[in-house]
Amino acid sequence: MNPLAYNQDLSLGRLARQAMLWSLGFAVLLAATLQVVDLDAALVALHQLTLPLIVVVLGLSLVNYLLRCLRWHYLSRHLDVEVPVLTNSVYYVAGFAFTITPGKIGEVVRLWFLKRRHGYGYAHTAGLLLLDRLTDAWPLLLLALLGAAPFAGQGPALVLITLVLVTGSAIMLHPGWLRRMIKLVYQRLKRAPRLFAQMLRAARLLGRFASPALLTPPLLLGLGGWLAEIVGAWLVLDALGASLSLTTVAFVFGFSMLVGSLPIFPGGIGGAEASMAGLLVWLGVPLPVAVAATAVIRLATLGFAVVVGFLVLPLAAAISRPRAVLVTAVNP
Repeated sequence: MNPLAYNQDLSLGRLARQAMLWSLGFAVLLAATLQVVDLDAALVALHQLTLPLIVVVLGLSLVNYLLRCLRWHYLSRHLDVEVPVLTNSVYYVAGFAFTITPGKIGEVVRLWFLKRRHGYGYAHTAGLLLLDRLTDAWPLLLLALLGAAPFAGQGPALVLITLVLVTGSAIMLHPGWLRRMIKLVYQRLKRAPRLFAQMLRAARLLGRFASPALLTPPLLLGLGGWLAEIVGAWLVLDALGASLSLTTVAFVFGFSMLVGSLPIFPGGIGGAEASMAGLLVWLGVPLPVAVAATAVIRLATLGFAVVVGFLVLPLAAAISRPRAVLVTAVNP
């Protein structure tokens, strides 16, 4: 979905219903996966999880969400999007409700909130969306590389992911290259001049983050957020009897999330789960335990994010209402 072409008359109710259906599909997928393995063994493994552990794991996920909000606000400020930090955080968290949808609608909804209440056009905020994804992917790749030594067979995939990220980042953060590409496409198509003008403006704004001094803080925030969820995954695996090092879990988690981030997997569904369970089995974790651990980790990260997003969504919808225009009657 192209945020620059997104209509301001977006129906949150309709999108919320679609997101709920996709979220239900995610829950059905996890339940069906447990059914195809030794269900009794999986349930025995799940009984090892205590309430205090679950609270800690969910708390670590909340740490990730908090750091993501801070990163979003940092990126916003440096793209001249002046919105109070609490308001901006509400918009960001509300977007989690739409994570399990095709086209990453959740991210577009965040931009819609900014346009609806504060008047920032999509040409202004499209770079915000792209930078948020970029500063998500690089920390994941770094954490995956830290634990990649035992996974020689995954080397080609990591090299490919690295090349894609390096190429995409170089183009995105080098405004001259990006502007030339946009102009070249426009010269071929000769259509939608306003859209391409907006894209050129977005390219200029993105160029600000070619500075390492500006790009380092959001990368560190992304690194801290993902590390919190990796520690949570490590605690879950340890409780289920899968004794793996933190660096190994970092690779399993990071590689799986990168695979799941491919656009063919809405919300990472399918790709992330298959990669995570498959890598755990390859490491010697029994299949029922690997599947149970994968289900818990995804529910405590992705599933929990969706729930929190739906809880915050009504507040985001309320505070993003357009400001009332006061009309003063003048007597003739």
